[in-house]
Amino acid sequence: MNIHVPKWLFVVACGAIVACAVLWRLTLAATYPCCTTGDAPVYWRLAGNIEEGRGYSIEATPPYRSTSIRLPGYPLFLAALRAARADAERVRMVQAVIDVATAVLVCLIARAWCRSTSRRRAVGFIALLLASACPLTAIFAASILTETVFTLVLAATVLVATYGIQDARREPWLMACAGVLAGIGTLVRPEGILVVAALVTTLAVTHRRRSGRPGRPQGLWAVVAVCAGCATAILPWTVWAVRHGQEVLPPTHTILPDGSIPRGYFAWLRTWVTDDSQTDSLIWTLGYGPIEIDQIPASAFDSADERRRVAALLQEYSLSTYRGSASGTDRSATATPAQFAQLVRPDRGSMLNEGMLWRIPERADDDFARLARERVHRHPARFYLLLPAQRIIRMWFGNHTTYFGETSARMARSFKVLVGAYSILAFAGAYKLLKSGAVSVLTLGATSILFRLALLSTLENPEPRYIVPLLPLTLAFAALAIAPASRGVE
Repeated sequence: MNIHVPKWLFVVACGAIVACAVLWRLTLAATYPCCTTGDAPVYWRLAGNIEEGRGYSIEATPPYRSTSIRLPGYPLFLAALRAARADAERVRMVQAVIDVATAVLVCLIARAWCRSTSRRRAVGFIALLLASACPLTAIFAASILTETVFTLVLAATVLVATYGIQDARREPWLMACAGVLAGIGTLVRPEGILVVAALVTTLAVTHRRRSGRPGRPQGLWAVVAVCAGCATAILPWTVWAVRHGQEVLPPTHTILPDGSIPRGYFAWLRTWVTDDSQTDSLIWTLGYGPIEIDQIPASAFDSADERRRVAALLQEYSLSTYRGSASGTDRSATATPAQFAQLVRPDRGSMLNEGMLWRIPERADDDFARLARERVHRHPARFYLLLPAQRIIRMWFGNHTTYFGETSARMARSFKVLVGAYSILAFAGAYKLLKSGAVSVLTLGATSILFRLALLSTLENPEPRYIVPLLPLTLAFAALAIAPASRGVE
């Protein structure tokens, strides 16, 4: 049974939801300002140097050497706001509005995925309501981190791509726009490039279904348009990085103060880590203090002998102290390692005053790599299947409120229940799309989520905030499940 709702009443209701969403997020941004350590001060320093005309550098004093330690998308966004006289509080307010804009995009995505014209209004309204009331995205508007901006760009990319696969005549142009947006997203977060893979996969499925065979010329043109659009967006940064002797993409692992990357140590972590809480003292303080064997959980060892080997390697690391105040490295992109440590870990001021830092000796790192290979060889199913699945589950149902100080156990449980409800509804919505034959948009939404999850499942620092950009697409699927008898669109 269809209930007729006057258009004016629908517009008023949507406007009321948007207004309430903005007020709520502004309140959150003012009440729970987040993240004064870690990446936040790095982004803020980069933005400040850009605004002051000092180049792309995180140094506080001349010569302001260039760096590629972070991609420029978010620092440029902050620099633009700083140029408009915005302080951190006003940045959070702008991000609150951006998050509501993402909710509007979710509304449009859900509408575009619904074939039944008589039910699109209901689907869009439900999607807007779900996205506006979602606390997991709303709380990150209060952080000086990339999540809010990247989520907006990801939702915009999916929306434009959806319009592209619906309109064969304008598909190449719309997919080129989607490629540009994907490139912009990549400049905000490097894993944004996975969206290009999702778009190409969607185009392959779409044109296979339309023509009954792969390689249709129009489909190839659309793929070329996506790749060209993405390349156009990232080309200026690539040229800049090459001209300044920097890497185009930032390092995938934490760089130690001496400029080294202990890849063997990180490979060993990936053989047992399932939760970011296990690695807080094993990654983010690496290089700035000793590590004791008692900080490692029992699940990291398959035998007592393995535990003794790790203890010996950690002891070797803990004894490898050096004075870092007089040395600097281009890879850490700071005047001195101690300056960078002071920027990202101001809570370690006493250690920095002494100028004492740590390194993982090359031989010890090789031994960590050997341990990692042995563990993978003994239990390949654990490494390739069980651990990735555990990381995804713990990120997906993680306690996102820990980024904003101490929270009650009841709040943490309520967030997990909420994410569980979103997930069940999203699966139901995806099933509706599949049942209605809407394989193209199902592929677009599913690959945009699954490709990112596949990457996140391989990380040694599986932080729950990494799944935040996927929640709007999850809610778009959920809206299709809630709206009765909604159908997908090809």
